[in-house]
Amino acid sequence: DLAKNRKIDTLPEEAAHFYVELLAKRNTKDNLTEYNLYQDLMSKIETWEKFEDVKKAYMPKYNDLEMVKKEAIAKAIAEAIVDRFESSNDPIKKAITDLLEWLKSLFKTNKNFNVSKTTFERIYKINH
Repeated sequence: DLAKNRKIDTLPEEAAHFYVELLAKRNTKDNLTEYNLYQDLMSKIETWEKFEDVKKAYMPKYNDLEMVKKEAIAKAIAEAIVDRFESSNDPIKKAITDLLEWLKSLFKTNKNFNVSKTTFERIYKINH
């Protein structure tokens, strides 16, 4: 049960699943920025120090490496959001920072959203 098992990264991880799926849906060569970003995340996530733990936990459930990678990306994003990367040299961190920049650009280009960079960074605790 999500409510009983929540931790500091539970909500960011659930939101990250949305980000990953949004990016995956836009993963076409017509959307070159999104395509490159998705490919970058999918190719680098296996280098993340916690990927094998995620794979071990979720491969029996999904039996699909792409789904496991998406799960791991969401978990890595959640950790980035709550500033819990153990190594600042983690290769996936750059790709996640690019994803968060892409998300911010969506808010900037949509006239119905008026979310300032400062507000976004305060909410998600983005460190560059």
